[in-house]
Amino acid sequence: MEVPQRNRHRLWSLIMVAACLLSTVSGAINQVDIVTEVKFTNTDYYLLMAAFKDGMKLEQKYSEFKNCFNYGSQMLDDFFVLNVNRTETDVSLENYWEGQTLNVTQIVSTSYKDTLNYCFLFLKQVQRKSVIDNNKFVDDEDRFTSFLFNLLGNSLSIRQNSENLVLYSESEDWILYSKSLGTIIQDLVYFNSEASGALEIDNDSPYLINSDGVLLRKDEAREIIGQLHKAFGGYLPERRQP
Repeated sequence: MEVPQRNRHRLWSLIMVAACLLSTVSGAINQVDIVTEVKFTNTDYYLLMAAFKDGMKLEQKYSEFKNCFNYGSQMLDDFFVLNVNRTETDVSLENYWEGQTLNVTQIVSTSYKDTLNYCFLFLKQVQRKSVIDNNKFVDDEDRFTSFLFNLLGNSLSIRQNSENLVLYSESEDWILYSKSLGTIIQDLVYFNSEASGALEIDNDSPYLINSDGVLLRKDEAREIIGQLHKAFGGYLPERRQP
């Protein structure tokens, strides 16, 4: 059975809604100019991005991401230093423009170059992993089924971190808010083929066990599957349903 097109759109809608939540945080933190006021690494923006990438576990998934993030942050810091040198140096000095040119070329040849290099390698790793993971799915039905069972397997984590979003929003702890949001997105978008056995079912046991060894009660699983069945327009593969 082919997965209905509307359900694929709903899957991406879930991801986009979660990602858009991060943009709402920027309006609630101290907004500063990272070029004229303070270095990027001394701002809440940096802390938010660091917390979000920790929640997404990007450094564990992609070996080049750490260098991409660190050199990218250093490059943004360099823009602040460049502005300081420009505004606090006497324009009347004979070698003023020579110094400014030297500052620009130094950024281009160091942090900018390294950022471009490592972030390109990071994006190549993302693309390569995406292709490999996508080829593990049998078809669209397996892909959508795997997404649903991934929700089932990560339901406790998703529920806990969703509650954390409310809690941290009320307490205005946007750093932990960003980390919980990253964890939710990570739970949603990274999953394996269900055809390879994401859930093991023992008919004599009241529990299901996922690939991470997490036990789930069958009655709770049935309730969650029923909710997913309703949320996704009545579509849910019948095989492997407890």
